[in-house]
Amino acid sequence: MIDFDDVMYYVRMYYRVAIGIVILVALYLAIWLFKGYGGREEVKATIDEIKTTTEVHERRADDIIDAAKAKEVAASNEVKKAVDTTSDDALPDILAGLLADYRKQQR
Repeated sequence: MIDFDDVMYYVRMYYRVAIGIVILVALYLAIWLFKGYGGREEVKATIDEIKTTTEVHERRADDIIDAAKAKEVAASNEVKKAVDTTSDDALPDILAGLLADYRKQQR
C-alpha cells in the first residue's frame, strides 16, 4: 500500500528543492541586473560624462538665476531711487517712461 507519510515527505522535499532553485535563479538575476553594466568601461565613462555635463549645466543655470536676481534687484533699486527723487506731480511721467523702457527691453 501507499504510505501517505512517505508521499508527503517527498512532496515537501521536492517543494524545498523547487523553492531553492527559484531563490538561486532570483539571486542570479539580481546579480546579473546590478552587475551587468558596472564592469564595462564604456558604460562607466558615459555615466561619468553625463554626471560632469549635468554638473556644468547646473552651475550655468545657477549663474543665470543669480544674474536675473541681481538684475531684478538693480532695477528695483533704480525705480526706488527715481521715485524717491522726483516730486509727486512728475511721478506718473517717470513711471510711464520706465514702463516704456521695460517694454522696449522685452522685445
